[in-house]
Formats: sequence, C-alpha cells, structure tokens
Amino acid sequence: MSTSLNRQDNSALSAGQYWLLVILGGLTLVVAIAAIYLAGGNQKLAAELQSKQAFIQQTLPLSKLNGELVQGIAKTAANIGDAELKALLERQGISFSPKPLAEPQP
Repeated sequence: MSTSLNRQDNSALSAGQYWLLVILGGLTLVVAIAAIYLAGGNQKLAAELQSKQAFIQQTLPLSKLNGELVQGIAKTAANIGDAELKALLERQGISFSPKPLAEPQP
C-alpha cells in the first residue's frame, strides 16, 4: 500500500506547478482568441483587396480609350490653335508641342 501512496504523491502537482499550468492555459486561450480576431481582420482586408483588383481590371480597357481621347484633344488644340484647350490639358499635367508642318519638296 505504501508504494501506491508514493506513486500518488509523485504524480500530484505542487501548488506552483498547478498555477503555472493555469497561467499557461489562460495564455493559450488569449492567443487563440487573438488568432481568431486577426483571421477575421485578414478576411476583411482580402475582400477589400479583391474588390480593388476587380476595379483595376475593369478600368484597364478604358485607359487606352482615355489616351486616345487626350491625343485627339491635343491634336485638335494644335490644329486650330485653341489656347483654352491647351491650357486645360496643361492643368491636367499634359503638355504637347505641335509638330511642324512638313514643307513640300520641289
């Protein structure tokens, strides 16, 4: 009988060990809750990023059209010498200089 009592005494936790395990369990719980919170935040950021990427993909075809429109406005401003159109383009950061007309060769 005394051997079984010794085994029980050896397997019992001391007060320090008990509180250490309680603290470690609490810390584990806090870390798990933080991980869940951060995972939710990551999902929101991923959804926002996906939305922005879709917007960029939808607007890519429009960039070519935008360039063509600017080119057309610049050509018109250069051909007719419209200072207002030229000023409008310059305010938007677009500068151009008209190509000199080719002189006819004899």
